[in-house]
Amino acid sequence: MNNNKKILLLGSNGLLGSTLKNIIEKKNNTLTTIARKHADYKFDLKDFRQLKKVISANSYDVVINCAAYINFEFCEKNKKKIFLINALLPKYLSNLSKLYAFKLIHISSDAIYTSTTKNKINTENAKTGYVNAYAKSKFYAEKYCKKYKKNLIIRTNFVDYNQKSFIYWAYKKLKDEKQLILYNDMFTSTLDVKYCSNIILQMIENNLSGTYNLGSKDSISKKDFIVKLAKVLGHNCNFLETSVKANKIKKSCNLGLNVNKIEKKLNINMKDSKSVISTIAKNVRSRN
Repeated sequence: MNNNKKILLLGSNGLLGSTLKNIIEKKNNTLTTIARKHADYKFDLKDFRQLKKVISANSYDVVINCAAYINFEFCEKNKKKIFLINALLPKYLSNLSKLYAFKLIHISSDAIYTSTTKNKINTENAKTGYVNAYAKSKFYAEKYCKKYKKNLIIRTNFVDYNQKSFIYWAYKKLKDEKQLILYNDMFTSTLDVKYCSNIILQMIENNLSGTYNLGSKDSISKKDFIVKLAKVLGHNCNFLETSVKANKIKKSCNLGLNVNKIEKKLNINMKDSKSVISTIAKNVRSRN
C-alpha cells in the first residue's frame, strides 16, 4: 500500500471491521472509523446526509464497507430496515465514490450463491440470487456496486471465537457435554477472520477491482467443521445431524468458494479448512 493512504472504515465495531481496524492501524495509513459508538464518527449509517458530510470533508483514498445486518432471523422480520443498510448504503457509497474519486471496498457474502449441486465450489461467474431477506439485500448491493468498475466486491465467509459466533455456541455445548444439532448439507469455505482481513489488506494494496471470492481452498459441511474442531480440541462431539432444509428460514446450501482467481492475482495459496480449524482451535484455547 502506498504511504499514508487515507482510509474510511464503516462498521468498525463488527467482527471483520474491528479486525481490519487493528491490522490497518499497524500500517502507515490514516484510518478513520464510523460506527454508532466507539468510533471517530459516531452516528447511525442510515443518516446518509451525515455520511456525505464526512466523505466530502476528507479526501479518502479507500472506503471499506463492513456495515451490515447479518442475523437471518432479524433480517426476515425487518426487511425494509436491513435493506437500507445492506443494499441502499452500498448503492449510495458507490455513487459517492464516483463523485469523490475513492475506491469502494464492499464486503459481500457467499449467501448469494444458489446452486443446488451438492458441495458446489462456486466461481465468481456462478449463478447468484437469493432465497431469504439477507441474501436479497446482499445480492442487490452487488448489483448496485457493479455499476462502477473501479469498485472491489469481496464475497466471503469468516468466523472467530467470540460470544456472538457459531463457534462460541458449539464450544460451549462441547465443554458442557451437551448434544449439538449440526447441518450435514450446508457447505462453506470459511476462513478465520484475521487471515481473511490480511488478505483483504493485500487486495487493497494491489488496487484490485471487480468481484473476488475469498475463502478456504476447499468446502466443508457445518457438521464436519465442528466435528473436526472438537477432535482438535480433544472433546467428544455428541451431535445430531439435520438438514438446513429443516430451518424455518430458507438458506442456500452449497456455498463453496472457488479461490483460483484471488490466488492467481496475488500469487498466493489460500488456507484449507484443516488450517482454518487449527487456527480457530488455537483461538479457543487462548481465550479459555
